[in-house]
Amino acid sequence: MNERLDFKWRENNGKKKIKSYKETFIRADFDNSNLKPIDLIGSDLIIDEVKKIFPGITARKELLNEDLNFVESDLMREIYLSLKESELSYIYTDDFIYCGMFLVDSKKAFENAFNVAKVDIQQTCFILDSKFRFHFTITYNDKLHSDFPNAFDIQRKSLLS
Repeated sequence: MNERLDFKWRENNGKKKIKSYKETFIRADFDNSNLKPIDLIGSDLIIDEVKKIFPGITARKELLNEDLNFVESDLMREIYLSLKESELSYIYTDDFIYCGMFLVDSKKAFENAFNVAKVDIQQTCFILDSKFRFHFTITYNDKLHSDFPNAFDIQRKSLLS
C-alpha cells in the first residue's frame, strides 16, 4: 500500500475509534480539558523522531506489582521527581496509529499511566517527553499473564544520565 493510501486508511479507521480512544484516557483519570490532541500527521512526525533518537538506546526494565503506586518504580520516580511543573509529555496507546496522541502535563502523564495501561484494550501506555529526553513503555500484565501476572512491565529509554 502506498503511503498516502495507508495514511487515509488509518485516518478513516481513526474516525471510528477516536471517541473510545479519548474515553480510555478519561477513564484513566485525565480531565477532558487537559488532553490536547495531536493529530495523525503530527503524531507520525513525532514517531519518526522517536525512531531516529531512541533505537540505539537500551531500555532499562522493571516489573512492579499492580498494587504499588508509580512512585514505587525506580525508573519512573527518578524522572518524575526531576520534572518541572510546566513540562509536557505525549501520552498514547497502540491506537495512536489511528487516533494520534495527546499532549499533557508530564506529571499527570506519570500519575495516570498505570490507569491507562489497565483500561486500554492492548494494556499498554506510552509516555514521551515533548523534548524527546525519555520514552516509557508501560504494559499491564493481567492475572492471565503466564510469567508475571498482576504486574506492570516498565521500560524506559532515556537520554538523561
